[in-house]
Amino acid sequence: MLSFFLPIMKQKCGSYVCVQLLQTLNILFENIRNETSLYYLLSNNHVNSIIVHKFDFSDEEVMAYYISFLKTLSLKLNAHTIHFFYNEHTNDFPLYTEAIKFFNHPESMVRIAVRTLTLNVYRVNDQSMLQFIRDRTAAPYFSNLVWFIGNHILELENCVRSDVDHNSRGRLEDLVAEHLDHLHYINDILKLNIATLNAVLADHLLNRLLVPLLVYSLNPRQEKDDRPRISSVVALFLLAQVFLIVSHAPLVRALAKIIFYGDNSIFTEDSQVLKGQRFVRRGFVAPEEPLEKSLQARTSSGSGSSTSLSPAEEPNGGGGGGDKGKKEE
Repeated sequence: MLSFFLPIMKQKCGSYVCVQLLQTLNILFENIRNETSLYYLLSNNHVNSIIVHKFDFSDEEVMAYYISFLKTLSLKLNAHTIHFFYNEHTNDFPLYTEAIKFFNHPESMVRIAVRTLTLNVYRVNDQSMLQFIRDRTAAPYFSNLVWFIGNHILELENCVRSDVDHNSRGRLEDLVAEHLDHLHYINDILKLNIATLNAVLADHLLNRLLVPLLVYSLNPRQEKDDRPRISSVVALFLLAQVFLIVSHAPLVRALAKIIFYGDNSIFTEDSQVLKGQRFVRRGFVAPEEPLEKSLQARTSSGSGSSTSLSPAEEPNGGGGGGDKGKKEE
């Protein structure tokens, strides 16, 4: 049956037909209870072909039904069905890689669906699939996610500074609520205790956001310093939320150690942290390339990266410093 869907979608018949087909697929998979029927529908790779089809995502209805379809599929994931979506031989996982491209979509419903889908994927205990996520997608996804959260913090800061008459309290409440959602999402990932993913996420969170933006903002402003920063009051509030929500002990300990025992050398332009066998510059900086471009390069190259503990996983909490002769990123 699904073999007829894709040819219809490829016809230039407007978004209405695509919406109806996606809605039908969503209803179909939502209501399947028999495992044999589910396996039959997932066989022959037709679902993956539909997932990677180039839909017109500028149409809000198409976007809504597409992301809802992906989320519905993620609810069917388990140790058996994962092999219909993740191909170990070709190292291909379109359900996940296509979904995370919308992590920063303007619509909150889409962003929430992406978070739900990723958590459903991470909960499946399949080591080859998790290794694929670690090697091919974790670094670009988490770096872009942290950058997105950081820019949201700057937006929150701008709202605080511009709202001197308290006329934008509703907007400020929405921004704070969304930031707390980000922290809960991060904590949900960390609570799954997937060591390799936690190492990458904690590293980016600590060295690309918490220290260079929040902790740095607690220090007095220096002359000729144009690095992004926020007011100390907002920084303290957001750091308090981190300690209240995030329960990953290595990350919390590392952050507390830096706040209470760190010195200003960790904020210098050449501050570095040891990551694996090389030193990486610490700072709130944009990822080298957009997520979609990174995913395309990594999933097509077939080259993985070795697993290494992040500074947040190490006893010293990822202290700064290091030889400048070491390779930098």
